[in-house]
Amino acid sequence: MKFIALAACLLLLVPTSAATAQSPTSKADHQAVLAAVIAHLEGDYVDMEVGARAASVLRSDEDLQSLARSADGEAFATALTERLQALTGDGHLNVEFVAEPIDLDAPVDDAFGDAEMDRYYGAHVNFGVRRAEQLDGNIGYLDLRVFAPIDMGADTVVGAMTMLA
Repeated sequence: MKFIALAACLLLLVPTSAATAQSPTSKADHQAVLAAVIAHLEGDYVDMEVGARAASVLRSDEDLQSLARSADGEAFATALTERLQALTGDGHLNVEFVAEPIDLDAPVDDAFGDAEMDRYYGAHVNFGVRRAEQLDGNIGYLDLRVFAPIDMGADTVVGAMTMLA
């Protein structure tokens, strides 16, 4: 069983025991996911104060603790997502239930070839840099539309950042 928590574009993968789509998830799986999410909020969340406050509330949330002891993985993931988003105001935080195990050590299919890389990240889209300008009050503004791979767009992004500096 895998649960995936996304937080401010950071992916937290929490490996748990394998189960089929027909079998219930274990209480230990839910407890492990909740503990990992709390640890992530306390140690890695983009706003440390908000993360610490959310983690504290999750620890004492009786409804969530009760649900974590149930066997319904989908309901647990949905409830945890709703609670995380309500506590932080961050719509990017998401926990998903995945019935089939995810092999984190499996090789990645590299079917995204050079043509596709250029199409999405290439010079015709300025490697993602749409605009870089200095606003009133000495505020630097960098409008990025994509995050190009370093080997493609580093020079362009460095140039924009140097200009802003």
